Amino acid sequence: MDGHDPQVLQMADVADRWVVRCDCGCGVLTQYASRDEAEDAAERARAEIDPPTGPEPAIDDVIEDDGGRAPERI
Repeated sequence: MDGHDPQVLQMADVADRWVVRCDCGCGVLTQYASRDEAEDAAERARAEIDPPTGPEPAIDDVIEDDGGRAPERI
């Protein structure tokens, strides 16, 4: 997984179309009609979206019930 860094790219075979895309897995992928709009959107995405930090840590400790019983359902 790459780091969070939204990029502005010109769409292939489409004049005057720009895309903001990030490959880190955050889901940023949006089209814009002008490069200025795309640049602004990329800056907002860099500032607003927290990048994925990786997998959640595993819980290694198992809580044991002191009677050997299963935990009570809520």
